[in-house]
Amino acid sequence: MAEKVIVGKVLQRHDTAANWLLVNPVLLRGELGIELDTGKMKIGNGSSVWSALPYLGVGITQADILDFVYPIGSVKMMTTADNPGDLIGGIWERWGNGRFPLAVDENNADFASAELTGGEKEHTLIEAELPSHTHSVTVPLDTEDTSTFQFGTATNGGIKQDGEQTLESTATGSGVAHNNMPPYITCYFWKRTA
Repeated sequence: MAEKVIVGKVLQRHDTAANWLLVNPVLLRGELGIELDTGKMKIGNGSSVWSALPYLGVGITQADILDFVYPIGSVKMMTTADNPGDLIGGIWERWGNGRFPLAVDENNADFASAELTGGEKEHTLIEAELPSHTHSVTVPLDTEDTSTFQFGTATNGGIKQDGEQTLESTATGSGVAHNNMPPYITCYFWKRTA
C-alpha cells in the first residue's frame, strides 16, 4: 500500500470543566479530553465516564518524579558544584572524587561490583616492571685498544683477567613516579542516597 501525506490540523475534544461533568461522556480508549478553563486533561479507556477518569498527571508529586528519574543510588554529573538536592530534591553526596568511572565487569573479580576502587594517580616502576634489556659498556685495555663488554652474554668480549671484575654502566633515569592517565575532563559527580 502506498503512503500518502495528508496536511491538516487535529482538534482534540475539549470543553469547560462544568460541561464535561454535565455531559459526562465515555472517551474512546486513548482519546484525549481537555478542560479549556483549567488546562487539565484526561485520557479515555473506552469504558469509564468522564467523572471516573483520573486527570493526567494529577496526584504525581515532585518526589514521585524524582524517584522515577533519579532513583536512590543514581549518579548525576554536573558542571557546577550545586548540590542537586537544592535543585530537584532528595539527599545527594559528592561521589567519585578524583576517580574515573569504570563499568562493572562481573567476569573480572577486580571490577565485579559497583563502587570498587583501585588504581593510583602516580606509580614508581619497580625493576620487575621494566622491559627486559641489556647495556653495553666500553672497557679500556692496558693497550690503546678498547673492547666492548656485553652484559648478559657468556663471553666477556676478549678481556683477560685473573679473578672477578664487576662492570657497571652509567645510571640513567631518576626513578620518579609517572602516570598513565588518559585524556580527561572534570565534572562534579553526585550520588543520590535518600
